[in-house]
Amino acid sequence: MTSEEINNEAGMSLREAYDYDEKTSGKGGGFFSLKNDKDTGVVRFLYESDQDMDYAFVHRVKIDGKDRIVECLGRDAGCPLCQSGNRSQLKLYLQLEHDGQVKVWERGKTFIPTMLSISERYAPLFNKRFEIERNGKAGDMKTTYQMFIMQEDEEDKKQTLEDIKAKKIVLKDGKSKLILQLTPEEMMQAIDGTFTLKQDGEGDQGQQQEQNPQRRGEAVGGNGEQVF
Repeated sequence: MTSEEINNEAGMSLREAYDYDEKTSGKGGGFFSLKNDKDTGVVRFLYESDQDMDYAFVHRVKIDGKDRIVECLGRDAGCPLCQSGNRSQLKLYLQLEHDGQVKVWERGKTFIPTMLSISERYAPLFNKRFEIERNGKAGDMKTTYQMFIMQEDEEDKKQTLEDIKAKKIVLKDGKSKLILQLTPEEMMQAIDGTFTLKQDGEGDQGQQQEQNPQRRGEAVGGNGEQVF
């Protein structure tokens, strides 16, 4: 099929195709991060409640010279990485919209109670926006985050669960996504430093994208309260 036939079949001009790609190619915009003290970002969590949030027990493993995320096979199921002393960690991989892109916010176990409370108070979450504020300098291990629910706007009212599900990223699927799924044999090779990904570049986590601090809007809950 020629490019002309493709254009005609799609029913788009070149400009329309460009605009469409700009709107839709944001899916998979990397990691969400707030790098400095008092940086903020307004986000929409792509979940109905804590029942559909993304999480995994994972290991950090050096593969092809990069730290990669590998799903644990089970602490009590003979996982080679666990047996080698590489302790698995429970992580949240929160999918959210920020600046028009779908991003992933990796959080540790200590953040789970916060998200459970957010879910209990505000579910469904997909039709609400939250401002997140970082409290802690870059590199500070004691950094905490506060979340404020934003005043509902017209865009919030348009959100549907079906639309949100369509935006979400596939986080794990073999060895081609963010969270790698290795066999026991491949894990043994990773421990020995001999495992390599066959298709270089697939599943790369990429560098966290730089975030610009945003000015806080009216942060309200039911009575204008701070959420967290």
